[in-house]
Amino acid sequence: MIIFKTLVYLILFLFANISLASEQECLKFIKTVWKGEKVGKGYQGPITIKFKDKCGKAMFSSDFQIKYDWIGKAGRVLTPGVLRFKKNGTMEYKNNAGSNGKVTLENNKLNWKNIYTGNNYNVNVSKE
Repeated sequence: MIIFKTLVYLILFLFANISLASEQECLKFIKTVWKGEKVGKGYQGPITIKFKDKCGKAMFSSDFQIKYDWIGKAGRVLTPGVLRFKKNGTMEYKNNAGSNGKVTLENNKLNWKNIYTGNNYNVNVSKE
C-alpha cells in the first residue's frame, strides 16, 4: 500500500511540474509583439503578431494557451488564434481561419508552419 501511495504521489508531482513548465513558457509571451514576414499561400508580406494579456488552461486539457492576433501590413487583424504550449515542450497554433500547425522558437525567432492544414506557408517573426 505504501508503494502504491508513493507511486501515485510521484506521478502527480511529475504532472504538476510538466504543467508548471508549460505555464512558465506561456507567461513569456504575455503582451509581446513579434514582427516578420509571411510567405506562401494566402496573404504574403509583412506580419505582426500581438499576444494578449493572459495565459490560461486550454479547454479539456492541461496545456496552457495564449490568444494572439496576426496583423497585416495595412494594420488590420488578418487572423486571430491561439498558441498552445504542449506538455512535451512543443508549441502548436490554431487560428480562426482554420489553419493549424507547429511553432518553433529558436534564437528569439518564432517559425509558424501550417503542417496540419496544407503545409503551404511559413511565418517567421522576431520579438521586438
